[in-house]
Amino acid sequence: MNWLRKQRWMGRLTRILAAAFVMGALIVSPLAPSVSRAEKSEPPPEAPKDPLSEMQDINMQIYSTQIKITRTKKEEKRVLDALERTEQELDRTRDRLGRIERDLQTSIRQVAEAERLLSDAEADLTVANGEMSQVQARFAGRVRSIYEMGAFNYVELLFTAEDFTDFMIRLELLQRILEADVQLFQKLKAEKTVVETEKSKIEQRKAQLESSRARMASLRGETVNAVATMEQLKVQREKQLSAIQNERKMYEAALAEEEETSKQLETWLQQQGGSRLEGAPPSTGSFLWPVTGYKITSRFEWRTHPIFKVRSFHTGFDLAVPYGTPIQAAAGGRVIFVGWKGGYGKTVIIDHGGGVTTLYAHNSENLATVGEVVRPGQVIARVGSTGNSTGNHVHFEVREDGKPVNPKEWLR
Repeated sequence: MNWLRKQRWMGRLTRILAAAFVMGALIVSPLAPSVSRAEKSEPPPEAPKDPLSEMQDINMQIYSTQIKITRTKKEEKRVLDALERTEQELDRTRDRLGRIERDLQTSIRQVAEAERLLSDAEADLTVANGEMSQVQARFAGRVRSIYEMGAFNYVELLFTAEDFTDFMIRLELLQRILEADVQLFQKLKAEKTVVETEKSKIEQRKAQLESSRARMASLRGETVNAVATMEQLKVQREKQLSAIQNERKMYEAALAEEEETSKQLETWLQQQGGSRLEGAPPSTGSFLWPVTGYKITSRFEWRTHPIFKVRSFHTGFDLAVPYGTPIQAAAGGRVIFVGWKGGYGKTVIIDHGGGVTTLYAHNSENLATVGEVVRPGQVIARVGSTGNSTGNHVHFEVREDGKPVNPKEWLR
């Protein structure tokens, strides 16, 4: 009996487990695709960026790119000027090298000529020495003859004359022989002195020319090295100029693209008109000044940027006031941007309808929130010096359809 009861319970338990398995399968089966879909689902797309905010970003990019282009143009001009100076110096150095080459060749020719003259002088001196030696030999022979034969031979020569006339002729001939020998000796001696003097001068001249040629050769070597250095510098500056020009072209292409995007956004804002905000659009001359006790340090005009030192157009008013001064909305409207805006630093932008917006930048603290509807004079931020700023002030802009206009036309 117990065995039968046990068999019945086992059968019932088996049926319950089978039913549970079937139910589990039915429950899990539809859930599996759901889990798979959840794993594969894409994150929700980001909310589209407000066009005015996007346009402000693009304008800041344009401004930044313009600064980069200005910098590269200045650097390009600097390198061009340096390259021009290098080329001028290279030309002058090459001209100097040409003159040195010519002077060196002249010195070489002059040394060769001095060597030829010196050789001729040495030959003349050799001849003169030979002639003097001959004269000296004749003199020595006569002196030796006189010594050997005695002076009586000359006296005998004179006194053996047939008559007085013959005597005088013999005496004159003897005198002429002696005078001729003396004159020849003196002449040769003088010529030898001249040749020796000329030889000495030529030797000095040759030494000077050799020294000059050595200096010229040394100067030529230095100038050749200078030319090589200048040519290397020219190549380096040409490469530098090419790199700067490529960088400038890249910035100009980026600027063209950014300006085109900005124009497209401006067109979109113009098409939207004042539909983004209900109520009548504001009128000129109705805006409050955003701060009190201000000093206008920059107006809506061309100026030299106080930080970047480049010529650019200032798109608003800079109102200098102490740190923390409350900034008030110039007119009623809806806040469309609150946050950091590149070089503007902490910024608030209000849409007043009719395509008119105001911008308050370089704030120390933003108090308004995006989407908030503000009334004229409501405090929306506090003055600071965030972003590209040189001191505490509020940068205030008025834009019509995204384009900056002179705030003076809108302020009371």
